[in-house]
Amino acid sequence: MYSFFLGALAFVFSDRVRVEKTFLLLAAPALLFFNCKYTLILGTLAACYLALCAGFMDLRGFMKKRDLSYGVYLCGFPVQQTLWELFPALRVWWALDLAAVPITLGVAALSWVSWKKPALDLKRKVH
Repeated sequence: MYSFFLGALAFVFSDRVRVEKTFLLLAAPALLFFNCKYTLILGTLAACYLALCAGFMDLRGFMKKRDLSYGVYLCGFPVQQTLWELFPALRVWWALDLAAVPITLGVAALSWVSWKKPALDLKRKVH
């Protein structure tokens, strides 16, 4: 519940969020408190700030010719659930994320190359 409300607040005030190295260096280790009973809010704040920073990053050079967002959206959850079932050692949130993110990006890139880009190229030819 904290995450939802904090995310909604972050969206409303996103124009006031400053991306600074000092805050990033403090937020990264604060993620360790994400799964603790008494420090959940601290970890949630850190995760929210890091997500906003990632969203504000300038990835135009990398993303100029490809858009992996839809592939990540579609494949992220199934990849996480598959890893969860196949590898019990990954049943800790940070271990699961470390394993799932690169695999999800790879699957998203594969889906971009295999069907999304060809479909968009075909759409351009038809119009």
